[in-house]
Order: sequence, then structure tokens, then C-alpha cells
Amino acid sequence: MKNTIKPFLWAILMLLFAGSLFTSCNESEDPEDNQNTHGTALHNGFYVLCEGLYGRNNSSIDFYSIESRQTTTDLFLQVNSAGLGETANDMIEAGGKLFIAMCGSNCVMVADKATCRRLALIPIDKGDNPQPRCLAYSNGYVYLSCFDGNIHKINASTYRIEKTAKSFGRNPEAIAICQGRLFVANTGGLDYPNFDNSISVLDPDDLSLISKVEGFLNPGRIEVCGGSIIFQKRGTYDYASSSYKDSELIRLNAATLEVEQRAAVIVNDFTLAQNQLIYTYTDNNLKPYIMYLPLDNLSGTPQQFILSESEDLAGLMTPYHISSDNNYIYITDAKDYTNNGECRVYDHSGTLQYKFSTWINPTKVTAVQ
Repeated sequence: MKNTIKPFLWAILMLLFAGSLFTSCNESEDPEDNQNTHGTALHNGFYVLCEGLYGRNNSSIDFYSIESRQTTTDLFLQVNSAGLGETANDMIEAGGKLFIAMCGSNCVMVADKATCRRLALIPIDKGDNPQPRCLAYSNGYVYLSCFDGNIHKINASTYRIEKTAKSFGRNPEAIAICQGRLFVANTGGLDYPNFDNSISVLDPDDLSLISKVEGFLNPGRIEVCGGSIIFQKRGTYDYASSSYKDSELIRLNAATLEVEQRAAVIVNDFTLAQNQLIYTYTDNNLKPYIMYLPLDNLSGTPQQFILSESEDLAGLMTPYHISSDNNYIYITDAKDYTNNGECRVYDHSGTLQYKFSTWINPTKVTAVQ
């Protein structure tokens, strides 16, 4: 999830100000509407999606070059002579393209991964202030969840929305495809504190409802793990520690929809890396921790992935988002949520490789080879 301030305080603000931000994404959805040819191919670095400040219309995509050890702040603006928009919430790579869910601007921006040049802008119907949230990709289609309760199926080649359907739950966010099924976490985040407690299982072809799994208050991030999904039951939010105080990690068989494993641990965000589940949390003294559990035994005893006294963790203030790929683990630090953030890149042993400043509220990271 991905937000200017902590997730559900942000959700409350979005409810209070719903409909007030229709910025930037008001252009043609024609993929040929932008003939900008600026931008050269980038290599050996990282894109970092940054939300910016809520209501300022200043989200960005930064680029860090490993060779020069320099960060280009808001590369998207420099390449396209136009900003990304309001409250970037999620970014995925699909077929050499970056798809970015713009929650405040009510659109999906599409950029060439090699150059960050804008390829298309896909407006989402603003009738009910949809608030795009999360993205998933499979078989040539990008799937988008929106806080208004809709799921959109977008052709990744033509950029056309080919199907829209309800999620069968309130305020859907995290989505993932596993075993030919689309899993959607229904949060109820705009109805705080009356959260939803369900995960919808949809047919990715026509977005019809296959089943619905209930009993997991305020479900969060979903990750695919073989024939299962692992998701976070966030529960209620504890503002004193900036954590979900009664959270759990749930492993659900994607075919039978039966719970295979569960771990009663405090989790802010998590990722799967090789044979481990690595997660972040903050204690009552606002001290951050990076922990791990073996994927084959989520009910085991959590261990520190990076020792809290390690220099590789020194200076980490507010772990905001954690993700991984075959080479690295990425932790973004939102600091105080109002000034520049930071991105940290670790190898799979937990050793810090790179650390660099970013624009405000960094979230998703994508490696550029």
C-alpha cells in the first residue's frame, strides 16, 4: 500500500476529501497521443516510485545509477516535460513497460522501462472517484484494483480496459494471480474502523466470482508462493507503534482455499526472497526491525534478517515498503513522511549494497539492467 502517510490515516483523509483531486490524468487514452522522443536508454540502476506529498500532485519516478552513484530526482518529469501526477500507489513491470497506478489522479500511467518515456495514459472513470490502488500482470493483461470496489482488466498492448467488474468486497487493494485465479484483498479501508475481512477469488478471464474467503480482518499484501498465496491479515492499526497490533501471516492453498499455515507476528510489510519470508515491523519505541521466517515453516520462531545493532541497519527510520527480486532486497524509508526519503538495497544475505536519497515517500523499486 502504498501512501503519503500511514495507510489508514491516509484512507480516512481520502474519504474526507474524496472527489477533490482529479489532477493530471485528463488526457487522451490513445497510446499515440504522446510523441515525445526524449530519453535515452538507462542501464545498471534502480527506478524508485515516490508518492510525494498528499494533495501536492508531485509523485515521481527517481533513478539511481550504480555506475555514477547519483540519483536523478523525478526522471519522469525530465524525460516527459510533465509530472507523473497525484499519489502514485503501485508500479509493476510488464513486457518492458512500467504500469503505474495513480490513486489521486485516477489513472494508470504507462512508461517505457528503458527510457521512462511516457507511452500511454489510461484514465479510469472518475464518476465515483475510483482511486486506483494495486496492479497485477498475467498473460498479456494488467489487472487494477480501485478503492471504489471495481477491478479493471487492461490489455497491456492496446492499453484498453476490456472488462470491469466488482470485487465483491469493500475497498479492494492488493491483488495477485495464482493457479489461474485472481485473488483480491477487500480492506474496507475507507470505512475505518469497520474494516472488511474478505478475499475475493475471481476468474481472470471475465472477472466473475469463483469464491470468497472470509474471516481475515483488514487483509493486506498478497504474494504468490508456488501453489499458494501468502497474505497479511493486518487487523487493527496501532498508532502508538505505527504497526498492526494483531496482524498475522496466512498461507492459503490457491486451489482448495484452505489455510495451510499461519504466523501470529506483527507485520508492516513483507516480501518473499528465495526460501524466506522477510518482513518489517516497528516496536513500541518506534524502533524498526527486519525479520524473517522460513517459507516451509511460517509458524516457526522469527529471526532477525538484519541484526538491529548492525551498521547495515543504522539510520533506518521508517521502513515503508519491502520488495525483492532475484538479486536484491529493497527497503524504502519514508523518514518523517514530509521530507526526502531513502532507498536501501541489500543482497540476499542481508548485507547493504547501496543506500541513496529519494524524493518524498518512496515505495516500489524496479531494477534496470
